[in-house]
Amino acid sequence: MNPHKWQDLHGSGRDAKIVDYELFQPQQELETAFNTAANATKQFVFYIHGHAQKDSLQINREYWLSANQLQQQLNKIAAEQIIIIDTCYSGSFIDDISGTKRTILTSSDAESVAWNNSKFSETLIPALC
Repeated sequence: MNPHKWQDLHGSGRDAKIVDYELFQPQQELETAFNTAANATKQFVFYIHGHAQKDSLQINREYWLSANQLQQQLNKIAAEQIIIIDTCYSGSFIDDISGTKRTILTSSDAESVAWNNSKFSETLIPALC
């Protein structure tokens, strides 16, 4: 869902050929993306940084993905999963999306806004590299 068409993820100077979706039809495009990810064999990482309400992620201006819908999509993937949600009220997703072989990291609890934790991604991403 990244807006960049060309990405050098490994520092090799070559395009990593990442498939991004424009999200003109978000429900269909998310379905396609998760169906493709269902073939993951080693590990699947889902990282979202954006806006949310309790139990609902804002995917674009008009489309919201509920925690239940996210759970249904994640259940398609048999590989070990790491789910990182950096949004307000991200802790509200834990009960709905918890599952076997699934690690969940959130930037806030179920009752808090994330902008109070604005250093979350700034600290997490360099630590992962």
